[in-house]
Amino acid sequence: MRERHPSRWIEFKETAARRFPDKLYATINSKGEFVINLNTYVLLKKPQAVVLLYDRETRTIGVKRSHVEVPNAILVRRRHDRYNRVFRCKPFLVKHGIDIQQTVQFPTAVIDTAGILILNLREMVLSTHMPRKNTKRR
Repeated sequence: MRERHPSRWIEFKETAARRFPDKLYATINSKGEFVINLNTYVLLKKPQAVVLLYDRETRTIGVKRSHVEVPNAILVRRRHDRYNRVFRCKPFLVKHGIDIQQTVQFPTAVIDTAGILILNLREMVLSTHMPRKNTKRR
């Protein structure tokens, strides 16, 4: 078999989707549903509600802990008790011209020193569905 010269290889350098239960995990789908894993929820100090922020220049979304009394706060709901939390805000995406066609993930998500979850739209990747370990096959 003929070997290829190493200089011809083109490395795939796009950020890959990942799911680690102890890391930050956030997705957004086309319906405006934001999903965060339980670890991210805990690191945000288990908010009852959040407010969404947007920086047009850097194309980043900020998710800031809030209280239900705040008029623009979005309620955080349980989706699956042991896995994640969800909050919905399609009008936020529409207002800022953020077009999400499929579920996307933010593998470079961080929580800054002010406690804001930073989701960089320039680094989002398509999310892949990974089956849970405890699901039963039929």
